[in-house]
Parts: sequence; C-alpha cells; structure tokens
Amino acid sequence: MNQIELSIEQKLSLAQSFVNHPVQGELIDYKIKYINVLEWFVNRFSPNDIFSKQLLGNYKVGLLGVEAINYQYNDNIEELLMSRYVSAKQRKSGKRTRGPAKRTDEVRNQFLKQLDKILIQA
Repeated sequence: MNQIELSIEQKLSLAQSFVNHPVQGELIDYKIKYINVLEWFVNRFSPNDIFSKQLLGNYKVGLLGVEAINYQYNDNIEELLMSRYVSAKQRKSGKRTRGPAKRTDEVRNQFLKQLDKILIQA
C-alpha cells in the first residue's frame, strides 16, 4: 500500500474528525476489524465512488496511523456477520454464549496501578 499524502488543510480536518471517535481508544486489532467492515461496505455499495474510497483512506490513516501501511483487507466479513447473527439468535432463544475471559490478577494489578496514577495526579 502506498503512503497517502495529505495537504495541511486535509490533515487538520482529518485530525478534528478523529479527536472524539469512539474507536480511537480501542486496541489496534479492533481498529483493523472496524476498518475491514468499512471497506466491505465501500466495496459492496459504492465501489466506484472516489469520495468513499478517499474517506476510507482517511479512516485508515486516522485510526491506524503508521500501521495503515501494513493494513490488508480481509474478505471474510460476510462470514463474521453470519456468525454474529447466529449467535444473536441463539442468545435470544435462551442459549448462553461464551463471554469474556475472567480477569486475571495481572490485569487487576495493572488497573490498580493506573487508577493510583490517575488519583495521585488529580
């Protein structure tokens, strides 16, 4: 993937649009999944629209930063959407699906350290 060159005005506009973006604080793996879904929608519903392609490029740079260079589109979105749909149907019918793993002592200690750091700064 080629590096995307932006003018100063484009960089300022892009920076402002990503300041409070809900995905901004997520891990890189989640951001890549988010970009994959956006790219699937662009490819599916507006493959020839230059504005959509440029906006998608802006999202890649804004959310992934330097990782945008290494980003590759993963075309299994329909499979993921179907598994999500099936899981939702199972949950509605009363079946329990797997949740997140238990919090480990290491994660708890990291959280407490960060909390102490924040409280000391306040």
